[in-house]
Amino acid sequence: MSIKSITLQNFKGIGESVCVELKPITLLFGANSAGKSTILQALLFAREILERANTDPDKTIQGGDAVDLGGFRNLVHNHDANLPISLRFDLDLTDIDLVDYSDYPDSPAFQEWSGQAMSAWVQLDIKWSSFLEQPTQADYEVGINGVVAAKVTADDSTGLQHVVSFNIRHPWFCEGLELEPSDVDIKWDDRTTVDYELSQRANSKHETLFDEIRSVFAARDLGEFSELINFCLISPGEYLRSNLRKLKYLGPIRVVPDRTYQPSKSPDESRWSTGLAAWDWINDASLSQVDELNKWLTWETRLNTGYRVDVKRYKELDVDGMAMSALSQGEDFLDNYEMIRQEIEALPEKKRLLLRQEKDFLDVAPQDVGIGISQVIPVVVAALAQKSGIAAIEQPELHIHPAVQVALGDLFIQQTNDEAGFSRQFLIETHSEHLLLRLLRRIRQSSEGQVAEELKLSPDRVAVYYVESSSQGTVLKHLRINEEGRFDDRWPRGFFEEREKEYFGDLEDLSEEIGRMFD
Repeated sequence: MSIKSITLQNFKGIGESVCVELKPITLLFGANSAGKSTILQALLFAREILERANTDPDKTIQGGDAVDLGGFRNLVHNHDANLPISLRFDLDLTDIDLVDYSDYPDSPAFQEWSGQAMSAWVQLDIKWSSFLEQPTQADYEVGINGVVAAKVTADDSTGLQHVVSFNIRHPWFCEGLELEPSDVDIKWDDRTTVDYELSQRANSKHETLFDEIRSVFAARDLGEFSELINFCLISPGEYLRSNLRKLKYLGPIRVVPDRTYQPSKSPDESRWSTGLAAWDWINDASLSQVDELNKWLTWETRLNTGYRVDVKRYKELDVDGMAMSALSQGEDFLDNYEMIRQEIEALPEKKRLLLRQEKDFLDVAPQDVGIGISQVIPVVVAALAQKSGIAAIEQPELHIHPAVQVALGDLFIQQTNDEAGFSRQFLIETHSEHLLLRLLRRIRQSSEGQVAEELKLSPDRVAVYYVESSSQGTVLKHLRINEEGRFDDRWPRGFFEEREKEYFGDLEDLSEEIGRMFD
């Protein structure tokens, strides 16, 4: 996994700090408008900050027209511009070389430092600047291996970033060196930080500072140490940004492509938010990719929707052209064969996406089938197309039969169990009890050794959160699962008890009536 957890504070309905630990499969449940989508939107907001330095977004790179964040004043908790929005992302660096995300890929020293970083966090704090009359990135903090390493802080009076603090006693900087307060003429505190200005006017101060600590780092080149500070600040943020770039956000309403559908000629990540990018993917997919998609759509042991995708390739003949004339009249075809062949080869190849009914092999357009098929195909495509990073999906169960909802659980499990599964994550906002029941069943079967290898699932690979509103703001409760496929924690407010109430309600009424008869 890449992003281990997301911690939010003062973001939309969330007031006090809330942490969501991400697993290969993370499910967000809760009542309507409880704040489930807030977690997904935090990812879109962070991408805007890191990609475009946009701290006041309405539309986003990945949300497009499907998501309107409304700007900082709409995003900050209770619309209180005096509060800072805080977004923290904890990163798993176990199998990651941070040098790949730096400007120093060939440096042996950075290779060594990168190998020592097992985890990191990047925290982004956004505040309203009364001086600039706009929100600004107030703080940017990086932690390495569970300890604060460096931080960039803005001047409150101007909102401009200009001060860097780094933890001089962090083991990442000074491994193997014995540091004592007497080694340098610096006042040490609990975090033992040294501040220095980043502006041009502070260059002399840089040298003075580094001269003071030269004795501590005598074994290392001063320039190398200066570059290490940049490496520490930038590389974790670059790694986070690269993961947010991989994010596929699939919104709750998937658009059905019209009869004149044509794939986008220019890359547009926001088409995933409406589901149209899924049809673009099908249009460009290889035969093996389309075959894998159709296996999931048609096999009885999978979704069994009764429809498969068919990509028709064709060329259009000019009715006044030589080829059409020869075909319609049947004259001089062999005499003009070479010219006809060249004319046909010069015609552009076109594609048409159709759905084929399994029962009678009838080709139909997406508009001519039930809405559920057009809603679930983008979900399946997003799962198959996501080779690494997070697929954030809202309401994958929309308009589909319970049997299909159940099978989606197997889709998510299998995609996190294949050879690339370690780097895939699914963040799913849902109301589907059927999807959840399949995951619980696979956990139970896995512990009993009764399930195929590709469908094995352990409790530590699933996280279930219940999201609800309170007087203090949006709160999340992590519901733990044991190896028997049961919850160790009770669902708040009787969630999912409606089924029992509806099923047993009449029986209870009947029991009371019988009891009165014998009183």
